[in-house]
Amino acid sequence: MKRFLHRRFEVKNNSFTFLFSLILGLIFSLTTLGQVDVPGGAINWGTFDGEYQSFLSPIQGIACSCQGAGCTTASTCEFNRGKVGQGVGIKNPNGDGTVIITPSDGSNSPTDGLTIEGWFKINDVNSPYNYQQTLVSKRLVDQDFYFNQSYLLEVLDGQPRARHGCTGGNNDFINASTFINSNTWYHIAYTIDPTANRQHIYVNGVNYNAGDSHETSDLGLCYDNSPLIFGGTKFRDDTFGNFFDGSMDEVTLYNRALSLSEIQTIYADGIKGKKKQKGIAPGSDVFAHLGDLDLTFQLVSTGGSAQQTPIDLNDYPALPPNTDPVLGYDVTTTTIHSGNLTLCYHLPLINDAIQFSRLQILHLENGVWVNRTTSRNFPQRQLCGVTSSLSPFAIVDNLAPSAATVSISGRVLTADGRGISNAVVTLTNSSGATIRSRTGSLGYFSFSDLAAGETYVISVNSKRYNFANATQVLNVSEDIADLHFIGLDY
Repeated sequence: MKRFLHRRFEVKNNSFTFLFSLILGLIFSLTTLGQVDVPGGAINWGTFDGEYQSFLSPIQGIACSCQGAGCTTASTCEFNRGKVGQGVGIKNPNGDGTVIITPSDGSNSPTDGLTIEGWFKINDVNSPYNYQQTLVSKRLVDQDFYFNQSYLLEVLDGQPRARHGCTGGNNDFINASTFINSNTWYHIAYTIDPTANRQHIYVNGVNYNAGDSHETSDLGLCYDNSPLIFGGTKFRDDTFGNFFDGSMDEVTLYNRALSLSEIQTIYADGIKGKKKQKGIAPGSDVFAHLGDLDLTFQLVSTGGSAQQTPIDLNDYPALPPNTDPVLGYDVTTTTIHSGNLTLCYHLPLINDAIQFSRLQILHLENGVWVNRTTSRNFPQRQLCGVTSSLSPFAIVDNLAPSAATVSISGRVLTADGRGISNAVVTLTNSSGATIRSRTGSLGYFSFSDLAAGETYVISVNSKRYNFANATQVLNVSEDIADLHFIGLDY
């Protein structure tokens, strides 16, 4: 309906157009209302918005690492499109052994109650390599049982289940009376209430296990200094296993058992997720870190807060032709501010240099998407833009052909004019994106479809030769066909 209204009314009266734009903007703004506050008692919030650190506190040393005996290049972590903005993919297609480890600092060891909740998507719940996949675990090595854990949430043959351990032995698993499918996002939560002697598993806001503890005399929570682990289980002999293969997002730990209504509210908020909000003090060049966004206010006269909410771009006016959506956000503030606002997005989900060089930040202004991109830095995966106001933003891949393109070609030669083969020629544009070309038997290289009017840095490397002019800086407005590098013997 919103798109119909936007296309249907064509008005020429300037004052009415302005009023209509305000109403339209209000309609779009209403789509972001209702984002849930982070429930009380949150102690660790892995948003995975381009970083492993908790949004609540800068726990140091969190890292993705391969802990299995058969680790390969296929076993790794990579940021991707999550359920709420960016998420993280933990790839163990052959049951290899990559996990995310959070060093123990005491903050992940609540004793009065516990909730683990987050969004999870398993690539293949029937994989012969990953039939038992750990979502979150924290081992307890002081117990006799080999598999004992302070707490553990996992999926076995498509069925979510959980357990905890404490003095007196090993507690049995409680199983959700439902099964999940491959390649589908699910909100899964596990709660422990020692006072009420109850533990529950929730899937998509439904309580699938309302049973008492299997050891009714002991529903306490016990810990040692073992780390918190996402995507695997650490056993008593320091080996790892039961590796996760899929994606996760918004994984949060609490020091109490959340209620059914709290869990249902988080699930119902879907892609908006829990509220990412920071306080903003008066001043100049005021900075706020909002997940994958670094927002800088030029001048804040009255402090308040800033907030970023993921949005579904299908609810907004159509994007420009030849653009593919990557992410969408609504950025709001309660401050009174003036001057420019600088937005820099950290986007490690884009690993292709060419694609990154096409990214744009579009700003919705009076119902029209406007390109506000100012810079790109591919090595740091940083995309920046400048505006004077906040409203919905779309990060897009601009596939439209540029108005003018150029090519650069040449040869890598010896001093006597012979071609040098297998030399690597690297081209870097002003945004930091790089392209590589390897010379053939006659020493030729070429780069095509380059944006005209850009400055490019071109360098050469060879295992057999040094180069007096190994790096050249060119401002290119037309084709270059005779760029030469002369190699000198070592």
